[in-house]
Amino acid sequence: MKTAPAHQLSDEVLRDSEQRYRLLFEENPHPTWVFDVETLRILDVNRAAIRSYGYSREEFLTLTIQDLRAPEDVPALREEVPTPAAHRQIPGRSTHRKRNGTLIDVETSAHDVVYVGRQARVVVATDITHRLRVEAALRRSEERFRLMVEGVKDYGIFMLDPEGRVVSWNAGAERISGYRAEEVLGSDLSIFFPPEDVARGQPRHELSVAAAEGRLEDQGWRVRKDGTRFWADVVLTALRNASGNLRGFSKVTRDLTERRRVEEALRDSEERFRSLVETAHDAIVSADSQGDIVSFNPAAERIFGYSKDEALGRPLTLLMPERFRQPHWQGLRRFLVTSQARMVGTTVEMVGRRKDGAEFPLELSLASWKSKDCTFFTGILTDITERKKAENEIRERSAQLQAANAELEAFSYSVSHDLRAPLRAIDGFSQAFLEDYGNQVDETGKDYLRRVRAATQRMGLLIDDLLDLSRVTRAEMRREPVDLSALAHSIVTELSNAHPSRQVDLVIADGLKVEGDPRLLRLVLENLLGNAWKFTANRSHARIELQRFEEDGQTAYCVRDDGAGFDPRYAQRLFGAFQRLHTVAEFPGTGIGLATVQRIIHRHGGRVWAEGAPDAGAAFYFTL
Repeated sequence: MKTAPAHQLSDEVLRDSEQRYRLLFEENPHPTWVFDVETLRILDVNRAAIRSYGYSREEFLTLTIQDLRAPEDVPALREEVPTPAAHRQIPGRSTHRKRNGTLIDVETSAHDVVYVGRQARVVVATDITHRLRVEAALRRSEERFRLMVEGVKDYGIFMLDPEGRVVSWNAGAERISGYRAEEVLGSDLSIFFPPEDVARGQPRHELSVAAAEGRLEDQGWRVRKDGTRFWADVVLTALRNASGNLRGFSKVTRDLTERRRVEEALRDSEERFRSLVETAHDAIVSADSQGDIVSFNPAAERIFGYSKDEALGRPLTLLMPERFRQPHWQGLRRFLVTSQARMVGTTVEMVGRRKDGAEFPLELSLASWKSKDCTFFTGILTDITERKKAENEIRERSAQLQAANAELEAFSYSVSHDLRAPLRAIDGFSQAFLEDYGNQVDETGKDYLRRVRAATQRMGLLIDDLLDLSRVTRAEMRREPVDLSALAHSIVTELSNAHPSRQVDLVIADGLKVEGDPRLLRLVLENLLGNAWKFTANRSHARIELQRFEEDGQTAYCVRDDGAGFDPRYAQRLFGAFQRLHTVAEFPGTGIGLATVQRIIHRHGGRVWAEGAPDAGAAFYFTL
């Protein structure tokens, strides 16, 4: 028999060792992986880790152990990877993150190894999430138990001798009655009873009943040391020795004054609720889990036409058109099985059916509640017939308004197209006449022609402004963040470039961020800043500001100037079309700009107003 060479035996031992390692590694029921200590990259992983964490083997081998840790655990990771030490077991606890984002608590056990020539670490992870939850629940349970035990101080517990004299006294009894132990020991039971109960022998009666029956339970008024009364729940138990002889009594007293007050308040509340239900304008109907009507208020009688006696005990479907009854039963069954309801806790519109068969629209607010083992539903039903009529009228008027807007748009086009041509003809022929026949007309005639041209040009501007005002009214709103400060800087730069000789101090607040339509809000600032620029033209050194401030708890914006101003008596006229407080000779314009501003601000749900005085400047305010 030949002996195998030593190197062959070594290879076989190595293969056997690797097979055992692979078997132990793969079959380990706990997630296990190997990572490079230097790079933290995962080098190998077993089936349990793949199954538990949700990554495929290929995905695992692209990860580092940082990828398995919750974000808050990553900073401390490097401190947990010290210099390798062979055969050292390294315990740990951390929070890991699975592929689907689920976080779990784990305990880890690690060993340093050499893996394919690399310094590596084998980690075995145990999911302890459930254990930690159980431990937390146990701690909470223990805390509740401790509080319950300590809560005994809310009970007055003391002992009586056979004659009814106090022989022991606890802290709860002292708290409830106000007597200290040294003040009450040896006293008769009757000191805790109101005088009228003592006079009719109530204390002796309770002792005799407890002695005869072994136990007495009672509720009634008792008296504290300071003479105030409290509603007490009392358990009096007879104590006997082995021979059956009476040794005394134990007495447990609870102060139920607050509970009695709450119960009385609850009864009062229930009475008020019944009164509210009875006098409510809307129908209030309750049904049990079988769908049968258990409550039907007078308003329900009026709205549906059934008397209370006719409705009680009948299915709720009595109040529905036939086509809705089957879906109702399906929804009720689904709720009772799953506790999920589409309508509970919401307000919906439905169709009701009166006793005479007439159908009508109603609005339903539905709630569910439980009493012992039964589920009930209460609905508040509002007859919205008149509201629906009003909504239909609004829709009809909206349709009419849309038609009118379409006509207005057609008219605007007509104005734009049909009026512009004759105006251009008048202006053009007037200019041609001046150029070709000017030497045949005196200065008065030339002046007339110049006035004709100026009037036609002004009419063209009016047409343009009217069309702009119409477009502002009809344009679709597009809301987004808008920087008013940036818009204002852009506009005043254009004004300054157009009038480089003007000396104007421009003060624009920073950070005026709003939500609105950027195109329309630019029109607002163009008109307001343009007006301020125009009406300060007579100042050698003018000042224009755009600021923000609070007005009645709402943010407002203001464009202020120190120009010509206006008579404050006519402030409201400024925002009407063609309303001007200065002549065209003083300041050019058509009187449409502020009307455009007002319409834009109103479309943004805000308001606009003005303040000013003659030769003292003007301020225009707006909110969004």
